[in-house]
Amino acid sequence: MLSEILALNIFAFFVVFARFAGAISILPGFSASYVSIQARTAFTVMLTFVMVPVLQDKLPPLPNSSTGLGLILIGEFTIGFLIGSVARIFISALQTAGTVIAFTSSMANSMIMDPISQQQSAVVSVSLTTMAMVILFVADLHHLMIYVVADSYSLFTPGLLPDTGEMSEMILDTVRNAFKLGIQLAAPFLLVSFSYNVSMGILARLMPKLNVFFVGMPLSIGLAFALLMICIPSILMIFLKHYEETLERFLVP
Repeated sequence: MLSEILALNIFAFFVVFARFAGAISILPGFSASYVSIQARTAFTVMLTFVMVPVLQDKLPPLPNSSTGLGLILIGEFTIGFLIGSVARIFISALQTAGTVIAFTSSMANSMIMDPISQQQSAVVSVSLTTMAMVILFVADLHHLMIYVVADSYSLFTPGLLPDTGEMSEMILDTVRNAFKLGIQLAAPFLLVSFSYNVSMGILARLMPKLNVFFVGMPLSIGLAFALLMICIPSILMIFLKHYEETLERFLVP
């Protein structure tokens, strides 16, 4: 009797651990390079211990073969990774917005290592993503990320792989929405940049001897900084609203 209880509890632990491990391995903030693997593993184990008693009734029965167990664990990890990927991809909206802003304000060559995307990005993109991650945790939206993974057991049946077509459609829809939002967030800078460049072109025609590049670049950067100070609160608030709505799609009403 005791051996059966231990076997069932260990099986339930690893099934729940697989889904949470897949999500934590890519969720923004938790999967950053500055968070050690040991810390992520310890956090995932802690979440698993908390969630196993709650989710045990929703788990599939113990399979008779090691192959069946492996397929269940792979499927659970895939589901968790899918949920985390949606959240991670949507962060790229700010990277798109920051890149567009950098190109339109003559700051595209100013690059720095982005700890969120773990690659070289424009300074504007890194600033936006870093501020967004701080606000995500301050506003307790990281709790929503964890809650979405826990509630996903009602949306994705444990032990069954989700349909690959639906997974691909979900990822493509997230990429499309993230890119669209990024362009919308950078729209004020596109409008100001267009007006500014047209004005500089007219000025160059009226004063051919004027070095437009020498005069225009400092003015363009200063104008971009002034516009950033005005728009950053709105950019972050709009992003957080859409980010929350994206995660809430996984919640079962």
